[in-house]
Amino acid sequence: EDAAAAMELALLKLQRGVQFGLPGDANADFDGLFGTLGRAGWRCSAFDSVAEALQLLDSASEAVHVTAACDASALRLVEAEMQQPRRFAWLPLREVAAAQGCHTTHSEALASLRTRLGQLHARLPPNTLITLVGCG
Repeated sequence: EDAAAAMELALLKLQRGVQFGLPGDANADFDGLFGTLGRAGWRCSAFDSVAEALQLLDSASEAVHVTAACDASALRLVEAEMQQPRRFAWLPLREVAAAQGCHTTHSEALASLRTRLGQLHARLPPNTLITLVGCG
C-alpha cells in the first residue's frame, strides 16, 4: 500500500508540478491535518524550534516557538495544552536527527527520546493518544 501511494504521489507531482501536495499549494484539492482537525472542532497547536516548520500551519492553528522542541519547558507547554478537551499538539522530537553530526551516539539519542516520551506520557491525562511518527 505504501509503495502504491508513493507511486501515485510521484505521478501527481509529475502531472501537477513538484509543489503538489505541499502546504500552500494553490492547486491542491485537499486540506491539511490542522485545517481538517480545526473544522472538526479541535484546537491545534505546534510547538517547534524551527521557525520554517511553524510557517506551514494554517491560520486557525497556534504556532508556539520554543528554544528546543525536546526541552522540559516545551513538554510543560504541551502538557498544559493537552489538559483541555479536543486538543491536538504537534511536538517534533529531534533527538535522533540531532545526533547526526554531534558527539551523541544513536543509542544515546534514542535513550533521550525514550526519556522525553516517558516524561510527556506521565504528565498527560488518561486516554490521551500519543502518535509517534518517524522518518529516516
